[in-house]
Amino acid sequence: METVVVAVVIVGLLSLVVLAILAACTRTVPEHSVDVVSRYGKAIGVRRPGRYLVIPLIDGVETILVAPFNRQVADRAFTADGLDVFVQVRLYLSVTNVERFVRSVTVFNDRHENIVRSVIVQSIGERSHNRAVNRPGELRDVIAERVAVRADEFGLTLTRFDLEGIAPSQTGVPARRVVGAMPARIPGLAEALNMGQRNRDAILDPPPAPRHGLVVAPGPVDDRDDDWASPVAA
Repeated sequence: METVVVAVVIVGLLSLVVLAILAACTRTVPEHSVDVVSRYGKAIGVRRPGRYLVIPLIDGVETILVAPFNRQVADRAFTADGLDVFVQVRLYLSVTNVERFVRSVTVFNDRHENIVRSVIVQSIGERSHNRAVNRPGELRDVIAERVAVRADEFGLTLTRFDLEGIAPSQTGVPARRVVGAMPARIPGLAEALNMGQRNRDAILDPPPAPRHGLVVAPGPVDDRDDDWASPVAA
């Protein structure tokens, strides 16, 4: 009787171990996600939604979300005639090339704002202030087309692009003119420039070097009676 009980306990423990191993070997990928499987630090494949097997303690798994998403980006750019314009856009993206997106997802997360901002700056810089502000539809189409090209590099497709706002220049003065007018508006700038000129003159035309700690007054120097210049012979 005791032998039967022991056998049942052993079988039960072995069954639990087998179930634990099977559970560790089986993974489920949820919808709108993919798993990147790596073995000994090297990627060996991408698993799409569903169930698959891995080797415990050897295979590493990283889950990446590939659901459609959107990003809001705002930036200040300058038009061709030197006026500043503030632009805010929102782009809607979907993953169409999973393998390409998985390879570049880290780069995309780090650089997507800079990429969109560079497109905004380029598109605004090609237009005058009036054209950029008064033709928002044209500006939106140009930015969207360029963003779509850059998004394709990461395996993404631009499904929608909204130009949420564009604020015209508040000063109405080209940036180059504002910079040129700034020195006259800074208090004490003229005094600082004059002092700098005096310091420059002092460096270029310094006073005579002192002798034995005494400052020699300007004027002709006569060394004939300079009895301190060399010792007197006995």
